[in-house]
Amino acid sequence: MTPYWEPDGPLSEAEIESWRHNATRIATGIAVIAHLEAFVDPTNFRVGFSCGDDVELAKAYEAQILAENIECRRVAPAVAGRDLPATEIVLPCKPFASDEMVSQSVLAAMKASHGLEFETIWDDEEAFRQSADD
Repeated sequence: MTPYWEPDGPLSEAEIESWRHNATRIATGIAVIAHLEAFVDPTNFRVGFSCGDDVELAKAYEAQILAENIECRRVAPAVAGRDLPATEIVLPCKPFASDEMVSQSVLAAMKASHGLEFETIWDDEEAFRQSADD
C-alpha cells in the first residue's frame, strides 16, 4: 500500500518546494483526469478533493481509493473555528516522491471518480453478440 505521508518535524526549503511541486502535479491530475475539484493546502501539507457536503460520497471515495492500495484520508475541511464533517479526501504526497507515487495517487482518484460518478453505457446488443460467439 502506498502510505499517507505527514511531516514529522520542520521541513527544509527544498523539501517544501518538492512537496509543492508534487502536490501541484497530483492536483492537476485530479482535476484533468478524475474530473474533480482539487485543492492544495500547503499549510497542512494536504492535496486532494472535496465531496461537498456529502459524507456518504466521501466514505465511498475513501473505500474505493483504499481498495486501490492507496492510503488516503477522509478529513474535515481545514476551516478555522468550524466543526465540519469529513468530506474531503486527501491523498499521499511527499517531498521527493517518485513519479510512480504521484501517478498512483492520481490514478486511484480517477478510477474512483469514474466508478462512482460516471454512468457506464452498456451496449447490450454487442454484449449479446460476444456471448453468443463464445
